[in-house]
Amino acid sequence: MSAGPVAVLNSSSATTDNNNKHQQCNNAGMSWLRWLWLNQSDEQLAAAEDAVFGIEPFAQVFHQLYFDRRMVEIDGGYRINTVEVAPPAYKQNKNNGRKQEEDGGDDVPLVMLHGFGGGVGFWVKNLGELGQRHHVYAIDLLGFGRSSRPKWRFKGTTDADLNECEASFVDSIESWRKAVGIDRFVLLGHSMGGYVAALYGLKYPGRLAKLILASPVGMPRGPHFHELEREAQQAAHPTPQDKQEAAEQEEDEKEYKPRGPRGLINKQSYTVRTIEWMWRQGVSAQSVIRFLGPLGARLTRAFVHRRFEPFGNDQNHEVLQEYVYQISAAHGSGEYMINTLFEPFAWAKRPLCDRLGRVQVPTVFIYGAHDWMNPRAAQDLLLQSTNKNLIRVDVLRGAGHQLFIENPQGFNRHILAYMRGVQ
Repeated sequence: MSAGPVAVLNSSSATTDNNNKHQQCNNAGMSWLRWLWLNQSDEQLAAAEDAVFGIEPFAQVFHQLYFDRRMVEIDGGYRINTVEVAPPAYKQNKNNGRKQEEDGGDDVPLVMLHGFGGGVGFWVKNLGELGQRHHVYAIDLLGFGRSSRPKWRFKGTTDADLNECEASFVDSIESWRKAVGIDRFVLLGHSMGGYVAALYGLKYPGRLAKLILASPVGMPRGPHFHELEREAQQAAHPTPQDKQEAAEQEEDEKEYKPRGPRGLINKQSYTVRTIEWMWRQGVSAQSVIRFLGPLGARLTRAFVHRRFEPFGNDQNHEVLQEYVYQISAAHGSGEYMINTLFEPFAWAKRPLCDRLGRVQVPTVFIYGAHDWMNPRAAQDLLLQSTNKNLIRVDVLRGAGHQLFIENPQGFNRHILAYMRGVQ
């Protein structure tokens, strides 16, 4: 009698095993097809990162310092790719897993966050010089670089969506801090990393000794804010002209109905409308690269060669091109945050100019003299601040938006000056 149930269980188990094997075969087949189309893998990304840190003369400097690269486990089973650099005097303490200095120095470490689509390798021109004086960490944000890439697809249509997106990045940094064992630190973020760094400073001000925002995205109010404010005023107190314009607008929308603020997109070209439509559908630059396959790889390399011209010789460019492509062609994840937190063309839905007035952490803004980010919003924040000693705005000569690559010596001097006297 007992043979029946046993036979059923064995049959079910065999069916499950067969299904699992079938699924594994399908996954393996899809992975192979994906690699054939993209020529991208985790192993190739790791090798590309190795090559970036092997660029001379920076590699020689790293050999003279305490230099470590590892994955740090954080909450949720995720991993954060981490680079740690410190003066030679740092020694590994086997008892508590912390680094200790023998010859003094600064006890407050510096943590560096890359910009959108970047990774720890972007700091290769800075880590060596900064690491000679300070304990420095550079991390790949969750969903970027070699860090874990959760299957995110935020819609960004409600406050709850924005809150969830912000918390995902900010809390992953806090979880990383706890895992590494840092108490207080200086947080440096570039571009999108500056936006995330600012959010961290707003939520965990007690953990920061200083906040350094290098050409942060999301500072000013975008044109959609002014348009929405005008619409709100018109709705509350419409004039006869407003009513006439509304009727004309309604007729226009019968032919084309934009997905952005009314009247703003209608005046733009078809190309701009298409970009804005794609943005609101969650299409990222990286997803386009993956879709294009071999052509996407060529476009990425051309972009890097043009955008990062000061990086060095042709060989260094090839190394960086491969690194950026391997990051961009990897499985989509954190890249979708830009569609969630920002309007088309990277105007923040929640501008930092309306939020950083509450921050109680000493904050430094630094922009390139030829930066496409305008420092005016940061300068206005300084003028409006009741504590002028809390905010500082600097402009770095001989640099644009990628200021830490375009003028690394000047950038490093500024960061070392900002770190001086931090406690």
